[in-house]
Amino acid sequence: MPLSQVPIPQAPRISVICAAWNGERFIGQTLDAFKAQDEPNFEVIVVDDASTDTTPQLLASIDDPRFRIIRNATNLRVIESRNIAVRAARAPYIAVTDQDDPSQRSRLRLQANYLDQHPKASAVATLIRSIDSDGNLRPGVSDWSFSGEEARAAFVFHNFLSHSTLMFRRQYAPEPVYPPEQDYCEDYRLLVALADQGEGIYVIRKKLVDYRYHDTNHTHVVRSDMAQASRQIRLELLARMDVLPTDAQWRLHQGFEGSPAAINASVYRESGLWLTHLINANRRSAYVERAAFERVCAYKWLELTHRFSGLGRVCWAQFKKGPVSALSQMPALWPSIANLFRKTCLKA
Repeated sequence: MPLSQVPIPQAPRISVICAAWNGERFIGQTLDAFKAQDEPNFEVIVVDDASTDTTPQLLASIDDPRFRIIRNATNLRVIESRNIAVRAARAPYIAVTDQDDPSQRSRLRLQANYLDQHPKASAVATLIRSIDSDGNLRPGVSDWSFSGEEARAAFVFHNFLSHSTLMFRRQYAPEPVYPPEQDYCEDYRLLVALADQGEGIYVIRKKLVDYRYHDTNHTHVVRSDMAQASRQIRLELLARMDVLPTDAQWRLHQGFEGSPAAINASVYRESGLWLTHLINANRRSAYVERAAFERVCAYKWLELTHRFSGLGRVCWAQFKKGPVSALSQMPALWPSIANLFRKTCLKA
């Protein structure tokens, strides 16, 4: 039966939303990946934000009743385009995709099944494969992730999830889903809001989305503005624990997101003290369940320690003094600890 004759159920199980703007280079691959999904009951809503390339023609050529195309008369930008798509969605589960990130064939089915089986989960995300503009795999993407209370704790440090992997339960989403006053990091805002609802966000530890790195990534184009918006969100989360960092403490906190500004014994020691300060603040405020917060801090401490491993035995000594008590509950990290010991103790 031709796709144009495939009947659509009155109430789709999943609504996929996509905000598109001048996406002619990759959007065809992204939408083809949804045509190939092994989940039968879904719709895809694409909002074309007044594209000036061939995107409108590509979208108009789609002969599949599961796809609905909405075209903005003027460019409203990505936040309003996503909100338009959400308002048009008919399903209880909303899956997100960016125009350049193809999904694996089983993505929608596995995520919807997870939400079916965990009725109090507000959302479910997945791991990613990193690809370049030609679709070639890129190395270096971590397969570590956090769920539930650990996700709430991890958001204090950074947004660890790719927006294109998200499927959320509509009843737990804020209104509007994407805050119009938030020029950047609207996805981070949404994730934080979802993490506070029900049993929070969970992650399927499968790489079900290809995140594409290329020169015109929105994230890369507006990097400095996004960094400022991300800073504001993290400061708000720290404030929930009654923590107001000084400029020096903020620089230490940023070091747990990426590469520290300096790598020396003093910065490393102060970073460990900062984590201890956060652990104690969370114990007093009870913002996040205690054990979950401390597991995340232990992971962040180990992650940071690997970056400082060039300090040799000094690094290992500081690591043992740091906030590592929760590592005993995380067998997945034991090989990394053993590797760190070998690296640091072999150095002079």
